[in-house]
Amino acid sequence: MTGYKRRGFTLIELLVVIAIIAILVSLLLPAVQQAREAARRTQCKNNLKQLGLAAHNYHDKFNQFPMGNRYTGGSFPRADDGPDRANSWGWPAFLLPELEQASLFSSLDFDVAPFTPEVNDAFFDVTGPSPEGLVNAEASQQMPAALICPTAPRLGSERAFKDYGINTGSDSCCPERENNRLEHEGVGFMNSSVAVSDIKDGTSNTFLFLELSHNWVNQNNLPTNHFLFVSHNTDGMVLFQLPMNSPEARRGRDARSWHVGGLQATLADGSVRFLSENMDFDLYEALGTRNGRETLGEF
Repeated sequence: MTGYKRRGFTLIELLVVIAIIAILVSLLLPAVQQAREAARRTQCKNNLKQLGLAAHNYHDKFNQFPMGNRYTGGSFPRADDGPDRANSWGWPAFLLPELEQASLFSSLDFDVAPFTPEVNDAFFDVTGPSPEGLVNAEASQQMPAALICPTAPRLGSERAFKDYGINTGSDSCCPERENNRLEHEGVGFMNSSVAVSDIKDGTSNTFLFLELSHNWVNQNNLPTNHFLFVSHNTDGMVLFQLPMNSPEARRGRDARSWHVGGLQATLADGSVRFLSENMDFDLYEALGTRNGRETLGEF
């Protein structure tokens, strides 16, 4: 009786199978990555929608949109370590109750400075934690998820840097320390009080919030766009000095995202749009003004 001889794979056959698997993976991986990015972009869009609704709820209560930052006087943050260095609160603080974060809002002591893990002001050579706001240290690092774009890789403290900014309408420094409604023609700047009735261009033709990714780092390779603290980098307020996603946008002032081809923005009517980075810059800049009287085309 002839014995049965079991036949295995030859080396050639094994290599062919491996090659086929590699080809299938190379074909499927981009589709999987695209699907994941589509989900992340949708979540980012939902975040901007939440911010828009929160801003309108705030407007219903106070007849104005939240100020870009609240500044109570003294020398604006400079290279000194005095108590005035970090006493500027950003717009997310005032929206917390509208984002179902009333308990976090109640835990903040607005009589002292907000805390931040890194004070980034390379121009004035200021780095390191803000010592004046230690009483707010824990709360200032509990940022709601609605302020995080899931596409942007996290840099620095996980819950202390946001990825969105309010529209200042300005193309020059510095809306975080000037209450000038003529110079800053957007919706939020220092101690601003802009209402829907002030948006003469129409709420569907004016930005409210834009993406402002925290991890397009400053000159010290530190994250920008603090959760609550506002520095000379104009954290959390979008200017229109450069086109969106410009590689030169290094100081936390110009809109930028990690989405391929553009970024997302909330208009003052609460709707959210994806903006192509190929958008005409004049049109883009015009959408940043509330009373520019421009004639806008489709976008």
